[in-house]
Amino acid sequence: MATHSINDKTNKNEKGKLTPSSFSKIDTSKDINNTKSSGDQLFSQTPFSLASFSNTPGKFDTQSQSDTDGGIEKSPFTMYEYMMGLRNISVTHEQYNEREALVTKPIEVVGNTKEIQLEATENHPIFDSVQGAASTRRTSVEYYVTYKDNPSLSDWLPILPLGEEKIRGERLFFTENQANLRFHANAQSIIVYKDNVEIDDSKFSVLSTNQISIPYRSKTSIYTVDYIPNKEINNPWTINMDDYKKDIKRMKETFDGTAFNKTIQLSHYPYVDYEKINQTKDYDPNTDNYSPVKVHLVNGSLSGKGNTRVQVVEPYNGKSEVYTYNKSLYKDKSWSEMLPYNTDPNNFYGGFDYYQWKDKVVFTETFNSQQIRENIKESHGKAQVEIHYDTLVSNFRLKAIVRRNTTEESSVSPEIMNYRLMFKTMK
Repeated sequence: MATHSINDKTNKNEKGKLTPSSFSKIDTSKDINNTKSSGDQLFSQTPFSLASFSNTPGKFDTQSQSDTDGGIEKSPFTMYEYMMGLRNISVTHEQYNEREALVTKPIEVVGNTKEIQLEATENHPIFDSVQGAASTRRTSVEYYVTYKDNPSLSDWLPILPLGEEKIRGERLFFTENQANLRFHANAQSIIVYKDNVEIDDSKFSVLSTNQISIPYRSKTSIYTVDYIPNKEINNPWTINMDDYKKDIKRMKETFDGTAFNKTIQLSHYPYVDYEKINQTKDYDPNTDNYSPVKVHLVNGSLSGKGNTRVQVVEPYNGKSEVYTYNKSLYKDKSWSEMLPYNTDPNNFYGGFDYYQWKDKVVFTETFNSQQIRENIKESHGKAQVEIHYDTLVSNFRLKAIVRRNTTEESSVSPEIMNYRLMFKTMK
């Protein structure tokens, strides 16, 4: 087993956070009174009645008159004038969509995937709190994974981030008066909310571990639910690929002989159905109906028995004198001895043995004309090596849906700060 971690670095804004992107921007610059526009600057007009000014900013002298003891006293004073400029004034208000979704590009995984897990960090706005902690959650995030190229709705498999022990604020969607939960729940833990207000247990019925009914629900209200997943029925934190129908594809690759070390590396890891193999007594990939890998030699010119030339060599069938033979030990996964092809009439062996290990296939000769001294004595000519094998579709995608489950406040949204998909593979 091997574990791979893949970080998807898709960012929806400069902070690297995923939030619904659409919002409205309201410009209130036209509502500023007593303004004049000069380019993109706004200048305030302030009337002055005491004097007129020739310089800005500047200093001026003037005099005021007042009666004192029947006479006139003149008092000098100094006044400064300042012009204030305002540039690019706007007032904005963000409004998020009620729902937005992210779907990643296909993530290629090397090897046959057995399990998938998810790590994620989220930020949810607080509407009300008790001792500093949110008492209800009015936003939610849902995660799904698919291995299909063109997935239907049911092909998206729900998954819960590791460490999230309780599901809070999951949005309910009804068919008539019934709604399904994304995961199986402990029935006693289910709490239902109508417009973020908890409703009495008598107002809803638990039909099964993942289905509830609200007989007299309001069609204009938003219903959400909190619950603890029932991990005895299904593990919400791990997608076990053995539980789902596998998309197995039969591959055919053709090579002009092997590398100098008599090995061919395949483009994909062959898929081996060990469950089927272990259920078969005395399993032999050459005689059993199921064979993970088959090798054909085509377009060849190989030495045959009695100075004959062989153009095509098929997998072992118990009838042909010359054949390819799979020496892989799939049950105990140990190495087996391969016998060299031998045309000597006194010691004839017509098998071209090979051994499959992970994404490599090892042979007893190269099947090409490379003049490598160590290989010449073991070479019996040239041939193209055609390898047929099963492989699992190894591309995965993640879908994340962020929801706001209230109509009272449209300027808030949950955020996905970061996430990581982890794959456990068998090679």
